[in-house]
Amino acid sequence: LLDQDGPTAIAVCGALSHIGDAEAFERLLTLIGDADPAVRQAAIGALNSIGHPDMPARVTTLLTDESPLIRESAVRIAGYFGYGAALPRVVACASDPVEAVRVAALEHLPFFEGEECLAVLAAALRSETPRARAAAARALARVESVEAVSLLTAALDDDDQWVRYFAARALGEHRDSVDLPRLTALAESDPAVPVRIAALDALGVRGSQIGTATV
Repeated sequence: LLDQDGPTAIAVCGALSHIGDAEAFERLLTLIGDADPAVRQAAIGALNSIGHPDMPARVTTLLTDESPLIRESAVRIAGYFGYGAALPRVVACASDPVEAVRVAALEHLPFFEGEECLAVLAAALRSETPRARAAAARALARVESVEAVSLLTAALDDDDQWVRYFAARALGEHRDSVDLPRLTALAESDPAVPVRIAALDALGVRGSQIGTATV
């Protein structure tokens, strides 16, 4: 049934994820390069549920596949499990020629243990495309460090509203060293309504008196 139309394949992937039978591993792996993103995501979810013992090695190999769709899916699987052996190739994917692969790599770097992850995210915030910069900002919400907070605070001045939006949301996840006056200024005067809302939410999460005064 996995050879049927997209909706059927998605339903089958869901059933296989509940069954958890390792015999489905190879067949599901062929779907992570499917043209339909919903089918790819369903296959990834099923593979993650099965957790086949061969998956770390196979996924690490697929991180250098010629298909960008397969590389992107492999990044998402490797990141979900935080495969340590895959980290060098995931870092390499953060410089992939295809933006979607870079975005996936940046989003999943915080799930790995490696000092280079923060440096890669910092570089992305400085020089990447808006979509990739936004991915780096989302990722920094999961990085507990003063440097991450500094990077996110700087990203509040980004030219792209969605980078500012995700930077503000990410700062709401941090509890220390957050520049409350800077968030307050963003909530009061950013030209983009979503950014102002994100800044207000971040202030609200912190229970700030400054946030109360702003509202």
